[in-house]
Amino acid sequence: MCFAQTRILVSRAKAAGTADLIALAQPILSSLTAATHETSALNVRKGDEAEVIATKLSPQRLISMMRLGDRSPLYATSSGKVILASLAEDRLDAYLARVRLQSIAAQTLTSRSALRKEIEVVRSAGFGRAVEEFTPGVVGLAVPD
Repeated sequence: MCFAQTRILVSRAKAAGTADLIALAQPILSSLTAATHETSALNVRKGDEAEVIATKLSPQRLISMMRLGDRSPLYATSSGKVILASLAEDRLDAYLARVRLQSIAAQTLTSRSALRKEIEVVRSAGFGRAVEEFTPGVVGLAVPD
């Protein structure tokens, strides 16, 4: 299944509700994990955090595990940056004004200007990334729905 098909399915599920979104996400996550041999997850915004609502663990012996209900700050993860990039400028400005950018890992962005630049990169590239910003040794990639 390609990302275009995935986006259509996710858009339809969002209109129907969260349970349908999770049901439709599971086979997509399974396909993505099978293709990459890496853990995959679907995250949604919960306030100023991203929450894992569906996940498929990697078949590898050493894995990065994302459990259902795990939350992370939007500024420190690939999915969070995609969520931030989708916000209207006034909502992004409000987020940046209220959030306390704490160092979670060695590479966590703790400067508002650096985060804003990264959000612009996400907007132009069409995907988000986080390199050891939330979990040491883990690189995350995310695409919007």
